[in-house]
Amino acid sequence: IIILSCFAVVSSALYRRNPTTKGVALSVAAGAVTITVVGALANRFMLIPFYSQIMPLQAIIDACHAVNPMIDSINAYVIFGAAPFNLIKGLILSVFTLLLYKKMAGFIRSRVA
Repeated sequence: IIILSCFAVVSSALYRRNPTTKGVALSVAAGAVTITVVGALANRFMLIPFYSQIMPLQAIIDACHAVNPMIDSINAYVIFGAAPFNLIKGLILSVFTLLLYKKMAGFIRSRVA
């Protein structure tokens, strides 16, 4: 919820400043970067500490290392696991947003004051 809320807040704030197709592209790109940064920080400082109370931290790192050999610490997990995942998620969300924007542009422009 936190990560997607950041995407929505950043994208909508930037879109309000520049309500054009180019503005949408720039705002969703900024939203994707925001998802990447906030997602990496949330994993590092919230999710991993939470899951490490349920499962030993080394077991989490070992499981990640089995999938991606570059992951050998929490920081490596954030850089080589969480950040790329969140970037891909942000890009997919951005593409869907752009496709929907093309269909709904008239309606959105009529509601933005």
